[in-house]
Amino acid sequence: MSGIPALMLMGGLCAGLVMVDLFSRPIPESSIPRSRRGVLFLAYLIIIGGLIGALTLFSRELTAAQEVPPFITILIPVCGYLLISGLALLAGTLLSHPLRWTLGGHILISLIAAFTAALALIGSSSDLMIPILIAFGSAIIGGFAARWEYVSFAFKDRERTGSAPEPFTDTGPNATIIPSRTSPTTPSTFPTELLEKYANPELIGVGGIARVFRAENTISGESVALKIPVQFNETAGKCFMKEIKAWEDLNHENIVSIHEVNILPVPYVEMEYIAQSLADLKKPLTPEGAARTIRGIAEGLAYAHSQGIIHRDIKPQNILITETGVPKITDWGMSKVMGAYMPHTITGFSLSYAAPEQIAPDTFGDTDQRTDIYQLGVVFYELLTRRIISEESPLPSDSVPGTYPLDGIVKRCLEKDKEKRIQVADDLIAAIDQYISGEIETGRYEVFEE
Repeated sequence: MSGIPALMLMGGLCAGLVMVDLFSRPIPESSIPRSRRGVLFLAYLIIIGGLIGALTLFSRELTAAQEVPPFITILIPVCGYLLISGLALLAGTLLSHPLRWTLGGHILISLIAAFTAALALIGSSSDLMIPILIAFGSAIIGGFAARWEYVSFAFKDRERTGSAPEPFTDTGPNATIIPSRTSPTTPSTFPTELLEKYANPELIGVGGIARVFRAENTISGESVALKIPVQFNETAGKCFMKEIKAWEDLNHENIVSIHEVNILPVPYVEMEYIAQSLADLKKPLTPEGAARTIRGIAEGLAYAHSQGIIHRDIKPQNILITETGVPKITDWGMSKVMGAYMPHTITGFSLSYAAPEQIAPDTFGDTDQRTDIYQLGVVFYELLTRRIISEESPLPSDSVPGTYPLDGIVKRCLEKDKEKRIQVADDLIAAIDQYISGEIETGRYEVFEE
């Protein structure tokens, strides 16, 4: 039968395209959600069944026929191509690997098959009508399914390799992540490998070594925050893993909790999502409100210090506030283990909140837990007065009535000499508790003494 060589030729052509997909370059992971892949799997299964049925009926009806209609001789090998191509695409859907060249070939041959089947209906016998209609329907369904998958894959591939400008980022090696409420959803910067597990990603923060996304965990259904390195190289990896190593074992009410850490398919950290930070709150806070907020932060720091970890970058942007007003410390990228040597540097922290020993370590010594106390004092001053402290700053009570009882606590946090500063977070908590209970003894101080 003359159709056999044509059928073999079409099958070889299809197999060639599959080989090109398999060996020309690494196969990208599919970014199509699981529910849509289920629809594609069902569509390919239908066209495979339909084409097998059509070819079987053609074989039965044409065995005894003395002459084969001209368009049927074209339609049969075309259907053979679509059958082999459909099997390859079905396997690709199961393995989550789109076959780009095979998809393009399937779309083109589906159009040819549909057109040929329409022409074959004209003048064909009634016995051939059913297999022709089955072939026509299979071609239409297969063409739409393949085009849908091809467009989805091509769109994601363009996002992955496109030249859209990056959001503004701080360039410091340990730059702090600053929440951005106005940043649009930017799936082009979100790894497509994670789209299977996380839906509707939205960029909410950018730093020197990582981006933070809000996304929906498709398994739990809850909104989570995802921290993902900006670059996947050795330097970024070391900085990223250093932060996570210090952070993941800290389990406290006043520290943002980590749900999961993984390095596959890409390095990422899933943590609890909190919508606002201390920087978003309208200031000044009431004296008692500011005191209770600082007390919560001090609780988190006391726990971290007890685990041998100091933060070294306490500032409003790194304190998230839950809907119930609970402060939680985030961004441990500048943290270090107590007693560990680190080269002196003034990069990686915010100068407005920096302790003297961070700016002039040769004069004031190395950073330790009292560095966090100083930075917390700067935040305390800002919550009370709405201003960032400086050398010329007055006492909180000089600009905000009712803060007089807290002058002494703020001053003791802000001593340049670490030995005169509040020594441990528990002492700060005790002083605030004394204020809240109304038992604190007040006095007048200068913020900085020469």
